Amino acid sequence: MAKTQRISSFDKTTARELGAQVTAEIAALCDRLGLKVEYRGGTLGTTSFDMKLAFAVVSKDGVAQTKEAEAFKKYQRMHGIPLSALGQPFLSKGKTFILRGYNPSAPKFPFVAEDEQGRTWKMTKHGVEREFLHGGKAAAPTVPASAGLRTSFAKGQKVMAKWKDGKMYGATYLKVGVRPGFHRVQFDDGSGVYGSNVVVAV
Repeated sequence: MAKTQRISSFDKTTARELGAQVTAEIAALCDRLGLKVEYRGGTLGTTSFDMKLAFAVVSKDGVAQTKEAEAFKKYQRMHGIPLSALGQPFLSKGKTFILRGYNPSAPKFPFVAEDEQGRTWKMTKHGVEREFLHGGKAAAPTVPASAGLRTSFAKGQKVMAKWKDGKMYGATYLKVGVRPGFHRVQFDDGSGVYGSNVVVAV
C-alpha cells in the first residue's frame, strides 16, 4: 500500500500497513509530548477499520511505561530478574533485543521484547531468565540489593526460592550460604536443603 494510494477496502495487510504509517506520522508529536505510540491491531471490517493505538509515558531513562512495563515491575521478583533489566539489551539466538515488559496473561511467553527494527516479540521465561541470570549480556551473577530483592532473612522465614530447573518454589529459609549471594533453604515439597541465589520473601 503506497502512501498516496486511496483505500477502497480493508484486509489484514492494508490494516497493518496503515497502522505503521499512522504511528510514523504521529511519532514526532509523541516525541514532543514525551510519549511512545504503538500500533496494537484493531477490529477489521470490509470497508472499516477500528484501529487500536497505545500511548505510554516515557520515563527519564527512556523506558516507555506501558502496561507490560508496569506488570514487569510487579512480577520480576518471581523470576529473580532485577528491576534494572527493564529497557536493557540482551541476546537471544544471536539477535539483540530490548526487554520491554511482562504479560501475566501469557504464561508460555510472558516476557515482551523489542528487536532492532522496533518489532515486538513474545519471549519464554526460560530464555529471558537464562540471559539475565546466567551470563547473558545484561546478566547479574548474584542478587544485588539494587534489584529490589532482600539479601537477608530470618531463620524459619517463608520465602520463594529458585530451584535448579530455574523455577521459583515455596521454601523455608535456613541460613546464609557459603558461596557469596547464595542462601540455604528447605523446600516445602520435601525435595531437601538447597543453595539458591534467588530468594524473595512472601
